[in-house]
Amino acid sequence: FQNALAMAQISTYAEIRYEGMTHALFNIGVCHWNMNNYAEAQKWLLNAQAAQRESGQVWLPRLDQEVELIKQLAARK
Repeated sequence: FQNALAMAQISTYAEIRYEGMTHALFNIGVCHWNMNNYAEAQKWLLNAQAAQRESGQVWLPRLDQEVELIKQLAARK
């Protein structure tokens, strides 16, 4: 996912850049989530949310709900 993020960040096509970044950031966050590293997961999911919002598109329809859930989990730990 790190390689996907790096490639997306250098894309000259905004749509490809934002879609790739959103998915890669989200997936890195999910990896941390699965390792119960909720604070780190929250960081990545918030970055994914920011990229998606900046794009003006909805690449991950449930992203806002996932961000709220990880915030709750991070706050508990």
